[in-house]
Order: sequence, then C-alpha cells, then structure tokens
Amino acid sequence: ESPVAYKSREMAQCFGFKVLWKNTRYAENSGIEDEYAYQMGIPCITPEIGGQCTRMYQRDEHKQMLETGIRNVMTLLGILEGSVPANEGVHHYDIDYIYNRNGGIHVPVKKAMDSVRKGDTLSIITNLFGEEVDRVIAPFDGVVIGYWTYSVCSPHGWVYMVGKPVDGE
Repeated sequence: ESPVAYKSREMAQCFGFKVLWKNTRYAENSGIEDEYAYQMGIPCITPEIGGQCTRMYQRDEHKQMLETGIRNVMTLLGILEGSVPANEGVHHYDIDYIYNRNGGIHVPVKKAMDSVRKGDTLSIITNLFGEEVDRVIAPFDGVVIGYWTYSVCSPHGWVYMVGKPVDGE
C-alpha cells in the first residue's frame, strides 16, 4: 500500500463512519476526483452520508456526523490538537455497481446493509401498468451498501451498490 493510500485509509478510518467502501474496478483516470488526488500524491476521502430519502429527515444528525468526522481528520493531520477517538466495529467493503437493463418504476426489495446471496432479487422494475419489465439480481454474495431510492430509474442506470467484505470480514 502506497503512503498516499495508507494516509487516505487512515483518514477514512478515523472519520467515524461504520461502513467504508471502495471500488477496485475503476480504472485510473476514470474522472473520479479521488484518483486525480492520488496521482498528485494527495491523500483523499469522499464521505457520503444519507440518501435521497433520509437527507431531509436526518439533516441535523448527518450534519453532526460530518462535523465530527472533519474534526477527527483535522486532528489526525495535526491541524487541531487532541487525539482521535478509536473507531471500533468498522466494516470494509469492495463494491460493485449493479445496473438494470430496462427503465421504469424502481421497486427496491433489498435495503441498505441487507445480506444478499447470488441470485437474490434486489429490485423489480415495472412499467406504468405495474407489469414487470426487469428484475435486478445479485451477481454474487455480499451486502447492500446503497441503492437508487428515486421511484423512476433510467435504462442501464446503476440501481444498487453491493459490496464484498474485505480485510477478513
């Protein structure tokens, strides 16, 4: 692991979130800001919190989580004085984006942090008349890290992020 990757992982670990994920299948120069930062030797993380359905109702809780995480990283980097609290029980996942074939009304079956087995139905896509036009299937055993929560999904769009545990989990 390079020094930049090590520091980035250390920053993510101290942020305080219980789920850390990455996608090892992205090619370099894929346009993701983290990749550009790594290429320039700058440690980088991208904290994501909430989702389309929770942002409005958990805004204060999410704001506090982000503030705490930023303070933890600033302390780790020596910008603020103090010590970084231990973050116990963190789960690490290598994720894949799962895409649908046909667009329509997205009906999620599995929710965040649900375990899935290869072949399980993740979601059903229907047309306006309620007829099934697509079924999104888990391509491997894993855990749902995130999913599309808008009612309508476009053809060939990502609808799920499923992760495989890493680091012996």
